Amino acid sequence: AGLVETVDPYDLEGTMEGFQRAKDFPGLSVVIARQPCVIKARRSGTRPRAFQVSDECQGCRICVEYGCPAIEFEGEMAKINNLCTGCGICAQICPSSAILEVER
Repeated sequence: AGLVETVDPYDLEGTMEGFQRAKDFPGLSVVIARQPCVIKARRSGTRPRAFQVSDECQGCRICVEYGCPAIEFEGEMAKINNLCTGCGICAQICPSSAILEVER
């Protein structure tokens, strides 16, 4: 018997826990990430959640180190560009809670 973990990759903590359980399992383990393909979602007209950086940004660059192509720096503050897919991981990892979802 093996272990099957199903995770939401937009839930960073839950995803990390799922991978840890899979890693710790002594036998075969599989992790299934459940989210629609971003490319297909955009083609179908689905509008992603929008995020912006508030003035609380401390310039720590943790969001940039994450490697998301939608986050860049303008001066000493992060900025989210139009490559954002709306996953919200940046908001989950920002130690200053400076990245917020924008109501549309």
